[in-house]
Amino acid sequence: MRAPWTDREHGGRDMRLLPAAAGMWTAALAAAPLMQPHNTRTLITVAAVLVCSVGGMALAAWMAHVTRNHAAFARRAATVLMLALAGLLLGAMAAVTHTAMRAADPVYAASAQGAALGIYRVRTTAPALRANDREADCAVDVTVEQAVLDGVQQSAHASATLQASGRVCAMIEQGARYTVHGTAQRAAWDTARVILTAHTATMHEAAMPWWHGIETLRARFFAVTARLDDQGRVLVPGVTLGLLGQDILTGARVDETYARQLEEHCKQAGIMHVMAVSGGHYALIARLCTIIGALARLPCGVLAMLRLATAGMLTMLLVPGQSVTRALSMSVFAVGYALCKRPCQTMHALCWTTMFALLTGPTRAANFGFALSCSAVCGIAMMMPRIQAWCARGCHVAPRRRSR
Repeated sequence: MRAPWTDREHGGRDMRLLPAAAGMWTAALAAAPLMQPHNTRTLITVAAVLVCSVGGMALAAWMAHVTRNHAAFARRAATVLMLALAGLLLGAMAAVTHTAMRAADPVYAASAQGAALGIYRVRTTAPALRANDREADCAVDVTVEQAVLDGVQQSAHASATLQASGRVCAMIEQGARYTVHGTAQRAAWDTARVILTAHTATMHEAAMPWWHGIETLRARFFAVTARLDDQGRVLVPGVTLGLLGQDILTGARVDETYARQLEEHCKQAGIMHVMAVSGGHYALIARLCTIIGALARLPCGVLAMLRLATAGMLTMLLVPGQSVTRALSMSVFAVGYALCKRPCQTMHALCWTTMFALLTGPTRAANFGFALSCSAVCGIAMMMPRIQAWCARGCHVAPRRRSR
């Protein structure tokens, strides 16, 4: 006879927040196609979700009160329902807030009307890569901080992709601020993405010294990979930094036809996820810091600061992405567990990471990189205890003696 579920609960597989995280993801994913400013369907849909969530939470609270003296299964079902509806409510509120903030942004509003010519002050948030558009030589992710449209200067906070050509690409570095004269318009493949085409650009503020060190380190690494064959030039930067060789702006050129064929073969073989940097790099860094801390007998606080510092430096070195954001957030939660002198709880940290990520950016729910990263960690956390138990039983089985 199995023990009751209350006795089988284990802190290492704490899944109490999983219904809330799933509810938030469902609400954010359902609202993703509708998160357009000045869209009546968005307001109606989100209002309906809010009303249903509040009503469902009241119903779940009533069920929990009624079944408090009944079977444990009924109490648990009411709790799960309440957490899921609370997640739906938070996800809908995050979608409404995100839509309102985008509607108030002048760059996002102006680009919806077509190509908006103006002067933009931007800050680069990623290294410059080769552009997929034939009309541009490079592309870099930026945050628009100010915009001068029709002679009016306004504050902004829109994320955009800056496309440039010629000498502008040579002066772009991560972390610097530029004054760009160009046009902003929506991307043809994604109406929520703003494309900023630079006609001219001047550096307004240089990057911090540590960004110069990061750029130098990347350049040295790319110089080493340039000595490899075409396959090595494509795969080695991808496995190490999450950047395929054909996307590198500086260094030796890679044959584009061969690079496309190799990328297609990796997709067909199902190993394209290897090129996306995720939690493996952070796990190796955390393990290395733990070994160093054990050998040096560092206190818990010093070891936690060391892990945070190395995780931050690794994040600066890598190419920004949603999988990197997920891995960094879980690394921070793991450091928090260590400071509290508690073992790391993978599922618990994943649920908190997912909820915080969706609260700050509901559009992440429709991002394939973020979804694959979270689902992979969730599968590992749920299946690893059973796999370990199976392996342990297999290792302890004594070999049968042959009968004489």
